[in-house]
Amino acid sequence: MPHYRYRAETWTGPWRTTRLEAETDAVAAGHAVVDWRRPGLIVWRVQGEIETRDEASAPR
Repeated sequence: MPHYRYRAETWTGPWRTTRLEAETDAVAAGHAVVDWRRPGLIVWRVQGEIETRDEASAPR
């Protein structure tokens, strides 16, 4: 099962079990905003991305 987190210029969020949780973290931190005209899309206010990590590559 993959895990997700946001990574911005100045901050990296915690690993989450869903992409939506990671996007919510980015919005809550003020690094992104929700585009209400296009549901499911966030617009980054700073350089950022949602990272994906597979369970197999997670540190033990």
